Amino acid sequence: MRQVKGIRFVDYVRMLRGHRGVDWSARLSADDLPYLTTHIDLDGWYPMATFERLGNQIPALRWTT
Repeated sequence: MRQVKGIRFVDYVRMLRGHRGVDWSARLSADDLPYLTTHIDLDGWYPMATFERLGNQIPALRWTT
Protein backbone atom coordinates (compact mmCIF):
# COMPACT_ATOMS: atom_id res chain seq x y z
CA MET A 1 0.00 0.00 0.00
CA ARG A 2 1.42 3.35 -1.03
CA GLN A 3 1.38 6.11 1.54
CA VAL A 4 2.14 9.80 1.84
CA LYS A 5 3.63 11.65 4.80
CA GLY A 6 1.25 13.79 6.86
CA ILE A 7 3.23 16.99 6.21
CA ARG A 8 2.16 16.75 2.56
CA PHE A 9 -1.31 15.32 3.20
CA VAL A 10 -2.32 18.18 5.51
CA ASP A 11 -2.06 20.80 2.76
CA TYR A 12 -4.76 19.14 0.68
CA VAL A 13 -6.93 18.65 3.75
CA ARG A 14 -6.61 22.33 4.71
CA MET A 15 -7.57 23.45 1.21
CA LEU A 16 -10.74 21.39 1.27
CA ARG A 17 -11.61 22.31 4.86
CA GLY A 18 -11.47 25.96 3.87
CA HIS A 19 -14.54 25.47 1.67
CA ARG A 20 -17.12 24.76 4.35
CA GLY A 21 -20.13 25.23 2.09
CA VAL A 22 -19.20 22.29 -0.16
CA ASP A 23 -20.98 18.98 0.36
CA TRP A 24 -17.90 16.76 0.37
CA SER A 25 -20.01 13.63 0.87
CA ALA A 26 -21.20 14.08 -2.71
CA ARG A 27 -17.64 14.45 -4.05
CA LEU A 28 -15.52 12.08 -1.95
CA SER A 29 -15.82 8.48 -0.87
CA ALA A 30 -16.97 7.64 2.64
CA ASP A 31 -13.44 6.41 3.38
CA ASP A 32 -12.00 9.84 2.61
CA LEU A 33 -14.44 11.99 4.59
CA PRO A 34 -13.05 11.37 8.10
CA TYR A 35 -9.76 13.00 7.12
CA LEU A 36 -11.59 16.32 6.73
CA THR A 37 -12.65 16.32 10.39
CA THR A 38 -9.83 14.60 12.25
CA HIS A 39 -6.40 15.80 13.32
CA ILE A 40 -3.70 15.13 10.73
CA ASP A 41 -0.42 14.03 12.29
CA LEU A 42 2.38 15.71 10.35
CA ASP A 43 4.68 12.78 11.07
CA GLY A 44 2.05 10.15 10.31
CA TRP A 45 1.44 8.23 7.11
CA TYR A 46 -1.78 8.41 5.07
CA PRO A 47 -3.17 6.51 2.07
CA MET A 48 -1.86 7.73 -1.27
CA ALA A 49 -5.22 6.91 -2.89
CA THR A 50 -6.99 9.34 -0.55
CA PHE A 51 -4.31 11.97 -1.14
CA GLU A 52 -4.88 11.65 -4.89
CA ARG A 53 -8.67 11.88 -4.58
CA LEU A 54 -8.40 14.97 -2.36
CA GLY A 55 -6.00 16.51 -4.85
CA ASN A 56 -8.41 15.86 -7.70
CA GLN A 57 -10.96 18.08 -5.94
CA ILE A 58 -8.68 21.11 -5.67
CA PRO A 59 -9.09 22.41 -9.26
CA ALA A 60 -12.88 22.48 -8.75
CA LEU A 61 -12.57 24.66 -5.63
CA ARG A 62 -12.25 27.90 -7.56
CA TRP A 63 -15.78 27.35 -8.85
CA THR A 64 -17.28 26.94 -5.40
CA THR A 65 -17.59 29.51 -2.64
